[in-house]
Amino acid sequence: MVVLTTLWDKYFTPEATLASYGCALSLRFSIHHATKLDHFLQQPPASWKDPESCQRISLSIVDAIRGGIQRWCAVAKQLVQRPIIDKLSVVALEILMLANSFFSQLVTEMATYERIVLECFQHIFCHAYPDHSISKPPKGRDNLRAFQTPTNGCLNCCLKPASVNPYPQQVEKKLLTEIHSLIPVFIKSCQVDSAAALLPILVHHVKEYSTDEAIVRSMLDGVASIVQSLIEDSMCRPASVKCASSIVDNIQLTFQEITLVLQDKTLEVSTIRQVLDMFLTLSHLTEGTEHLQLVFCAVSHRLELNGSTSSHFINMKKGSGEEEDSAFGSSHLAFRSNDIPASPVDDLRISDEDEDDREPPAHSQMLSESVALNASSGSSNTPRLSVSGGEREIRALTPTAAADEDDSGSDWDSWDEDEEDQTMTCSMFAEFMKKLKAQYSQVEHPGGPSPFQVELSNSRDRDRKLITSLLN
Repeated sequence: MVVLTTLWDKYFTPEATLASYGCALSLRFSIHHATKLDHFLQQPPASWKDPESCQRISLSIVDAIRGGIQRWCAVAKQLVQRPIIDKLSVVALEILMLANSFFSQLVTEMATYERIVLECFQHIFCHAYPDHSISKPPKGRDNLRAFQTPTNGCLNCCLKPASVNPYPQQVEKKLLTEIHSLIPVFIKSCQVDSAAALLPILVHHVKEYSTDEAIVRSMLDGVASIVQSLIEDSMCRPASVKCASSIVDNIQLTFQEITLVLQDKTLEVSTIRQVLDMFLTLSHLTEGTEHLQLVFCAVSHRLELNGSTSSHFINMKKGSGEEEDSAFGSSHLAFRSNDIPASPVDDLRISDEDEDDREPPAHSQMLSESVALNASSGSSNTPRLSVSGGEREIRALTPTAAADEDDSGSDWDSWDEDEEDQTMTCSMFAEFMKKLKAQYSQVEHPGGPSPFQVELSNSRDRDRKLITSLLN
């Protein structure tokens, strides 16, 4: 470690050089390594054959990181605060997050580093999505500074032209790819108001990066950490003291992002369930009820995206005793069965006795043998035989045609899967609406309907009917 610490002290500087970038990378990996070794020092693994020697070596690495973390963070701070954002900025940002998460007792400027990380996230987001409601500058703050990033060189984060993908979005993708797993841990070390500022951004990323399971999982874990911090803050805060206005504003923005997530059909049902649970918890932490109409509209729109049969599934869930459901069920079943044409194969079927009496032609036997040999050799171009009518016509099918014949029943399978997904989605939203209604039924509303019923009555007619069907 002496060699590494010497290199870091000499070449890890605020200048954007290749040597500084190399030192930043090695420092980042060393801090990661030290955090794991620190855990092993407290609980030595069974794989250590010589625990004393392993502990001595591990302690030397951990002590080296502890001894220099303060001065290296000062350099990382200057790198992040540069007007330009590049790969060196991303690594320096991760160093600050690691220091705050695992060496907070050794970092004297923890609050400063926390603010710098938060501002960097917001700066990139606001330029990546300039028209988004989250991107509006906070009250009392001027417009954000211009976005600068290199488009060539070793520190370049942008591999595509801006016409294909805007540079801020490419930088954001690079940032999240590198540090997404660290976000939940970093949030736990943040003040509640700073963590709340990240809440709508993380929920937005759940939808924006829905195809990347690792990023989505980290975003959900980060949101869960923030929600837990808000719960603890509300429990410690006296009843006479209201929640900070900045936190309330961020929760309202989060409600808007959640409603957009609910309308995304690419997300897994398990992910939607987690988002719905977060909505319930955040609803308990806020006093307003305007967000209820947002979720009514979002759920209604999501069920419409699933197709018109979504409402049919809701009707079918009401029970078999209702005339409306039984009438729908019988007519729907009749529609399915009567629309299937009779198979023409029965009219042309040849009896087994007639088939056995006929000798296959010689050329047919030869072709069958060649086909069998070809199949046994593992050839991908093996033809398939098709016999038609009484003429026993033999034709070879190409691999594409064979695949088309094999997949002829795939439409039926996809139909069943779609119906199953729709049923599961309706059931999930019905359970959520019942919980939401029960939660607001506990709110004091002397001599009048509950806030849930008030907002439901003020919603669109189509939304109100659909939500009522879910509740029933």
